[in-house]
Amino acid sequence: MNLNVRQKAFFLILLIQQPKKAETFLAHVPAGDRTEMLALYKSLCQHAEKDVAQVAQDELRKLVRSKSQSYFSDVHVDWLVVLLEEEAPEVIAAVLRYLPAERVNAILDGLSQEVLQRLPRLSDTYAVPLALVELFQSQIENRFVLKKTFEKGQKFEFEHFCLLRADQISQTFMALGYQEIALGLISLPVRARDVVLERLSPADRRYVETYLQKTGNVSEKRLKRAQFHLISKEVQAGHSDRFVKTLGFLVFAKMLLMKDRQDLEIIKRKMSRQDANLMQDFVNEQMEKNSEVSVIAFREDMLSAVSSVI
Repeated sequence: MNLNVRQKAFFLILLIQQPKKAETFLAHVPAGDRTEMLALYKSLCQHAEKDVAQVAQDELRKLVRSKSQSYFSDVHVDWLVVLLEEEAPEVIAAVLRYLPAERVNAILDGLSQEVLQRLPRLSDTYAVPLALVELFQSQIENRFVLKKTFEKGQKFEFEHFCLLRADQISQTFMALGYQEIALGLISLPVRARDVVLERLSPADRRYVETYLQKTGNVSEKRLKRAQFHLISKEVQAGHSDRFVKTLGFLVFAKMLLMKDRQDLEIIKRKMSRQDANLMQDFVNEQMEKNSEVSVIAFREDMLSAVSSVI
């Protein structure tokens, strides 16, 4: 059986901090793991005694190196709380050690009292070797891996949307909402327009009016669909910002195909759980109804919205 990363890391740290106890420790390792761990020990002991700790340190750092691009820095705190709740207190403390203070405070606010009470003291956290902290960091980051890239100068396509920063994704959903309101209002009488616009905050209203001025030739079918979206019960409740963003989620759901599910999960991790769940409701209702043809117009709307935020 192959040793996992944590088993290797534990043994390497033992060699760094308590090298004379390594052989005693090996005697207590389960038989299934002992052979590989013993081979690792013999390999390291081929070096001069004074160099073993440094070689073990180098091996520990190799475990840390991530082979994939991670979007960990864009993961919403809500999801980090869910993830860390399942980790050992020492891992949680080590991860919090390298995060910005603002994110640390938000995570601590979200963790259960039971978990908080089990966290080690700050002084104990800083006694953990830096290489082990980096290992924990790497393991957490590698749960949020991007399997695609967007190179500078490359044409932006729909499939690149999940690669945007969290703030850009949020702004794009708002832009989609503004566009949809504008499309829904184009063919309405002025009085009917005003009824809708009065629901918006002054700032949101200005954005919609700007989109109204920029809207070009749009099919009658698309305009009717936008009007239907404006009056659908799913987007009627809530504050102005919520109304706009919910419209954005509704439109986004109409541009997704089943093959986009992995990208969808990345996008959701960059949003609050509340927003992600709301968007998922629209996706559950719509995705299976979409086709390669039906998504075209909505994806064009997405590219237009993205161009306004990047």
